[in-house]
Amino acid sequence: MMSDGVKIRAQVHAESVGNVIFVNGGGSVALIALLPSVIGTPLFVAVLCTLSIWGFGLIFALIHSLLHIKCSLALDRNNKRPHPDANKLATNTRLPWACWGSRVCLNSSIIAFVCGVITMVAISFWHLGVLTEERNPSDPLTLESIRPMENRSSSS
Repeated sequence: MMSDGVKIRAQVHAESVGNVIFVNGGGSVALIALLPSVIGTPLFVAVLCTLSIWGFGLIFALIHSLLHIKCSLALDRNNKRPHPDANKLATNTRLPWACWGSRVCLNSSIIAFVCGVITMVAISFWHLGVLTEERNPSDPLTLESIRPMENRSSSS
């Protein structure tokens, strides 16, 4: 029979993995919906880069779920007792490989989301002059029209 602490930790873990999948997956779905409206603009590259980063975040979250199950099974064999060398910083090197891999994948998934956001914001700010420039909507987009402002002034 599981103790209350084990049940609570299992519930917290399930919710945290669900949240990581929801954040990376929800952001990806939102960017996919945005994709047709940014085709031909500098934001197109930003959206594609962010989608690929968040895709890796989803993969890391799914791998984390699988490894966490393996980790739980490995710890069950040891009656869920912490190793005597375990410390409060959770840097015990005697944990099963699945536990380490699980932690690395969960953290990598969170880092992937943050990196995706930073990528989107950075590329958007890089092309802010072009994005805010007024132009006639009937004019076709050309490479010259989407080139960053500083490059246009130097080529003229």
